[in-house]
Amino acid sequence: MPCSLWELILTFSLALLLYSSSALLSVVLLRRRVGPEKALDAFLTPIARLGSYAALMVLVPWLLAVLLNNETILWNFVVLFTLLMLPSLLVGLVVSSSVMLLDIIALGRRAGAWPAVLSAYALLMLALYLVISSVITASLYLPEGYMPLFAVLAALFSIGGLIHVVPRAAG
Repeated sequence: MPCSLWELILTFSLALLLYSSSALLSVVLLRRRVGPEKALDAFLTPIARLGSYAALMVLVPWLLAVLLNNETILWNFVVLFTLLMLPSLLVGLVVSSSVMLLDIIALGRRAGAWPAVLSAYALLMLALYLVISSVITASLYLPEGYMPLFAVLAALFSIGGLIHVVPRAAG
């Protein structure tokens, strides 16, 4: 398991590649059963909902480092993002997509969507395993409060990837 920051980044990149492969596989296998749009929604919706958090977490510290002309802030942020935010976001993406794939199973029950969804689940669970095992390994070298903070952030991002905001009617 990874023990350096570079190895963690590579492991998380592999998990993101597995997530993308799962999306591609589900679109290819489910295109005739439930339609490619519905299959792709299970993966794009969490990305759209969680992407703003990731963009904000990257942009604000970078701007702060540029404005203050302080390279230390930037490197501290890279470490914080790699150890805490990135794995939490990846867990949120995988869990949100997994729950949305359950909706596809309910939608495509008559069309026989089970085998296609299970093949996508296999890649998702492998990505989740990579992230969780890397976090557990990294937690051996980090302060005691790391795991509870990671668990809270992962739960919040998982819920955030599933929440659908319905606009209020005027009046």
